[in-house]
Amino acid sequence: MGSAFGTDLVAGYGHTLPSAIVVDVGLVDGSWAVIEANAAWASGAYVADPDLVLDVILRAASPTASVAARDRQFIRRPQLTPAS
Repeated sequence: MGSAFGTDLVAGYGHTLPSAIVVDVGLVDGSWAVIEANAAWASGAYVADPDLVLDVILRAASPTASVAARDRQFIRRPQLTPAS
């Protein structure tokens, strides 16, 4: 049941998320729900395939030039502050 929820979640909303993110799902009052979303390096990888975890972390830490087009909207740009 949880995997069906996750599959539906990715099918419906995956395109709105960065590719290097981890979404935790679980039961809340008997219904499946999104618990939280975390950056790849802040996720608990204890129940995931280590090779897949490494792929996501490497994608999250890749040089800006190699970021996929779909992920460019999530790149943070430094904010310059005027010198005092």
